[in-house]
Amino acid sequence: MATQINPALARLWIADNARQYGYRQALQVTDLTEPQQRLLDFFELGITSAQHKSLPGLAKTDSELTTDLEKRINRVLWHSRTGIESTEVEKRFAEIARMLLQGSDPAELKKSRKTKSVFIERLDPTGLTVAKALALAGIGKLISLDQRRVSSADVSELGYLPAQLGLARVRAAQDLVGCDMQMHSRLSSSFDEVSLAILISTDIVNPASYQTWLARDVPHVSILFDEEGVEVSPLVIPGRTNCLACFEKHRLENVENWPVIAPQLLALDRSLADSAMLLFASGVALNQALNFLDLEKHEPLSLRLDRSGQLGSFVPKATSCGCR
Repeated sequence: MATQINPALARLWIADNARQYGYRQALQVTDLTEPQQRLLDFFELGITSAQHKSLPGLAKTDSELTTDLEKRINRVLWHSRTGIESTEVEKRFAEIARMLLQGSDPAELKKSRKTKSVFIERLDPTGLTVAKALALAGIGKLISLDQRRVSSADVSELGYLPAQLGLARVRAAQDLVGCDMQMHSRLSSSFDEVSLAILISTDIVNPASYQTWLARDVPHVSILFDEEGVEVSPLVIPGRTNCLACFEKHRLENVENWPVIAPQLLALDRSLADSAMLLFASGVALNQALNFLDLEKHEPLSLRLDRSGQLGSFVPKATSCGCR
């Protein structure tokens, strides 16, 4: 067991005898004696269970002072069975900091993420961006049904390389992402093992996209680009939350001419994913995915960014479709 002051918190000098850890929910430790400062140095570096027993001697102080200080800083102490390799911290500090700031053990969470599989509906530049981020986060397997080839529209600073033009998107994405990425030509029983699905659409979400995951009880989130901006749906947990069909049913019943408009939008084949909308939506969807996969945490909110700069979060209106 290793004990350390949470490495994700900024270590801040306040005065000669005062230190602060973090600044959003800060812990300030004041009136420190020299022995207490030596103790803090050890806790900042991290100590093993064996070192913990001999800590008073190492810091040239007594057990009572050590126990008192440990109580004062208990809120920011982090305990781990294995600790974190220094090379891993250097390579993925931000990802590890996220885990620590959410109160998770990075070593345990890393193992858990390795067992997860995420479906990405499209491997266009948006899907590729999401795939890269999921790989960086340590998700073990990525799956897609996308059988398209890399087109000129896919080649960009946020997309594929010019040399990959004409390659199957999955193969090209595999080369760029580096983690286990699989393409399925049809829905199969392996889809029952998908941990979460990320749907990517323009103008309107195809009902066939989400019905697949409703039927399999797989949580899913939708990224929808439209003529004003982009909207990321709440995470849908089948049987527990309103689903995308509930949101669509409300529009069918309340938006003028929507029953006529919707089929025409489904027939359009275009992309409205400009760079600003793409990066915003990818980040929001990824954050929702990781919060659920790591903590089973979810919020009933859609997040929307318009090209005008207007940003909003709201509970989308829904009419029950009978999914619950």
